[in-house]
Amino acid sequence: MVDEILKDSFLGMLQIMQADMIKLSDVAETSAREEAMKIVNSGRGYHTTSSIGHNLSYAGTVHSKLTAPLAMTCFAIMDVIGKILDNCIIKLDDNDSASSGSFINHAREFEKFINRDYLKNPKTAEKFQDAFRHSMAHCFLPGSTKRVAYEITYHYEFANEPLIFDRGTEYVLNVKCLSAMTQNVLEKLITMTKLAQKEDQVVVDKIVESFELVIKQASQKLEHLEDN
Repeated sequence: MVDEILKDSFLGMLQIMQADMIKLSDVAETSAREEAMKIVNSGRGYHTTSSIGHNLSYAGTVHSKLTAPLAMTCFAIMDVIGKILDNCIIKLDDNDSASSGSFINHAREFEKFINRDYLKNPKTAEKFQDAFRHSMAHCFLPGSTKRVAYEITYHYEFANEPLIFDRGTEYVLNVKCLSAMTQNVLEKLITMTKLAQKEDQVVVDKIVESFELVIKQASQKLEHLEDN
């Protein structure tokens, strides 16, 4: 059995993440519906939030207020929780082993926890990582002129659409799908940790132990930076 204080700390972290996700997604959902009502007769079909590297003036682009912050929050949670899941080697397949520790491998472990396989396809995984690194992160760097054919969107009708879909020559990251997946993983982890049923106890203990390891690793990196 793991230390109950450590377990409570892990649960507290999950609940904070969940609360932030609920607030961000609620605003994004409301904003998406309001914007959809404004353009319902325009024939555009849906709206996207382009990266800064794009020409932002073309017809059909409407800037949803919290699409980018919501997507960035999802990416951060996927990376942290995915690393915890990857470290503890709790796999559906006993033949699975630890990954290389990259963001995309953490994201794969994250989605596998709720039996999703969007990122199992190497091409989809590459597009997903590029949507984060190029469409969102790199394009916000001062002086960046890189133009990348990626966009993000949060549309209230897109809950069942793919994580990444094509729009002509551009790829679109479906933030509604990303948000739903993130919240589903958090909800499952919170429920498992709270209830800790007999059949889940071993899994929960190993996840919490991995959480402790990730904290120690982060603390060591911070101490190293401070020393330098």
